[in-house]
Amino acid sequence: MLKDLTSLELWASQYFKTKAINLLPLPHDASLRRYYRITQNNKNFIVADSSYDLNVYKKFIDVNLVFKKFSLRVPEIFACNNKEGFLILTDFGDQTYFAATNKNNFASNYQNAIKQIILLQKEYLSESANQLILSHLDATFLAWELERFAKYFLQMQLNIQFSDAEKIVLQNCFKILVSSASLQPQIIIHRDYHSKNLMVLNNNEVGILDFQDAMLGPLTYDLASLLRDCYVHVARDDALQLVKYYYENRKNNFAKSDKLTLSKLIKYFDFMSIQRDLKAIYTFSYKFLEHHDQRYQPYIKTAFNYIIETSALYSEFFAFKELIQQKVLPVFLRGNFL
Repeated sequence: MLKDLTSLELWASQYFKTKAINLLPLPHDASLRRYYRITQNNKNFIVADSSYDLNVYKKFIDVNLVFKKFSLRVPEIFACNNKEGFLILTDFGDQTYFAATNKNNFASNYQNAIKQIILLQKEYLSESANQLILSHLDATFLAWELERFAKYFLQMQLNIQFSDAEKIVLQNCFKILVSSASLQPQIIIHRDYHSKNLMVLNNNEVGILDFQDAMLGPLTYDLASLLRDCYVHVARDDALQLVKYYYENRKNNFAKSDKLTLSKLIKYFDFMSIQRDLKAIYTFSYKFLEHHDQRYQPYIKTAFNYIIETSALYSEFFAFKELIQQKVLPVFLRGNFL
C-alpha cells in the first residue's frame, strides 16, 4: 500500500534539511508508483513513492546500478529509504519522447533510442558486465500474458462469447506468437521501452525510465515496444527503416558473425509486435477493471490498428485478423470505453 504523503514529506524534509517542503504531484504511469517534483536551491529533484511493493523498489535500485555501468542514462539515486520504499532521483524534466517527438526530429530521436537498445544488449553480453540476475520472459510467461488478454479484455471487459472454432483461432494465434518469441535469441530487455519512458535530454542523450521490470527475453521485444508503441503512431515504412537501422548497427557493434538475416529479423519483429500490443491491451483493461482507470482505453484502438495491419501480412494470422476486425473491435467501439 502507498504511504500517506506526510511520511514522504517528513523523509524528504530530513534529507534536504528544511521544513519548507512542497511536493508537486506528477502524472503517474500505469503502475501504482507515485512521483513528485521538488525544488531545492534552484534545482529540481524527483521524489518517488514505491512503497506499494518493496520488491519492485529493490529491483529498481539493482537495475539502476547495472544500467549506469552500461553507460545508459538513468536517474541518479541521491537517497533511498529501504524501509518505506522512498527515493530521491534526478529530474530529467518533462520532454518525453511522447511529448517532444515530431516529424522533424522523429528519425534522429528514434535512432538514438535504438542505439540505447544496442548498447544495453552489447554490454549485457560482455563478460565483465553480465552480473544482473534476471527473470526470464519465457514461453510460459508469454502464454500467461496472452491468456490474461483473453480473460480481462475479451471476457471481463467486453463479455464476448466465442464459438469453439473461434476459440481455436485465438489459441492458434497465441501458440504461433509464443513459438516465434521462443525461437529468437534471448537477451536483456527493458520490457517497457516506449515513448512515455524515454526522455529527450541535452546533447541528444536519451533518458531511460521505468526499467525495474527488466528481464531476459526475445531479441526484438524492446524494438517492438518502441516502434509499435500504442501511445503513438509510427508508419510501417518508418518502422521498417528503423528495424533495418537496428539490424545494421547491431551487426557492426557486436553481432558480426550472427547469421540472423534482415528478413528473419523483420518477421520476428512483426510477430513480437502483435504479442506486445495484445499484452498492452491486457494491461489497459486490467487498469480499467481493477482500478477504474479509464485513461488508457483510447490507446487500445491504436494497438488494434497495429495488430490488424501486421496480421494482414502473414497467412498464419488471417483468421485472427478477421476475428478481431469483425467481432472484437466492433464490440469495443460500441462499448463507450473511449
